[in-house]
Amino acid sequence: MCSGATYTSKGVIEAVNSVLPAAETSAPVEEAAPVAEALTGSAPGYDGDPVSVVVTLNADGTIASLTVDASNQMAGIGAVCEKEEFTSQFIGKTGPFSVDNIDVCSGATYTSKGVIEAVNSVLPAAETSAPVEEAAPAVTPDPASEFKATAEGYEEDVVVYITLNADGAIATLRVDASGDTPAIGGQCEKEAFTSQFIGKSAPFSTDNVDVISGATYTSKAVIEAVNRAAKKAAQ
Repeated sequence: MCSGATYTSKGVIEAVNSVLPAAETSAPVEEAAPVAEALTGSAPGYDGDPVSVVVTLNADGTIASLTVDASNQMAGIGAVCEKEEFTSQFIGKTGPFSVDNIDVCSGATYTSKGVIEAVNSVLPAAETSAPVEEAAPAVTPDPASEFKATAEGYEEDVVVYITLNADGAIATLRVDASGDTPAIGGQCEKEAFTSQFIGKSAPFSTDNVDVISGATYTSKAVIEAVNRAAKKAAQ
């Protein structure tokens, strides 16, 4: 400041500032944070119908968000896998995921596994790659080696035919629930249900086999009949 000319000095300062380029006085603009890319995938759920997921990842590869669409699953059952109580198990974690680190929803095991598989399918290959196990040869049941047993179903007896591996585990299982309501009991004839027995040893119960919602009696009849057939095979 010039002594005795304070106002004039301030006027000069203000005049100089007024002619400076705007770019020199504007505040720096912060760059917006990038939006995470949404990754979509699907996998078979109950009865082979697809379960879809939308996943976003954090910079460190952990799950940032997960949305599940289980609308193709059995009404009132698969929908539990869309809720935060289930999906929150994935948040903040890296894959691969499995039933060892994700609790499946009671009564919706197939849908839960479909979500797990769908999430794994969209994760970076380097994070999820694992040695590919050679598929076991398909087993064609020999009627002569099958063991047959029956149990009382909802309306009629349910018939099962099993074969066993050398270690006593179930190798093949065929179910005839044609005497029960086709739209209900028929679900127990499908692989989605019968696959729960394959490779496992009797006895079976509702503790280790998920019954089909709406076909409880038929499901329990299959379990009982399989136990009877396995007992025959052991004699």
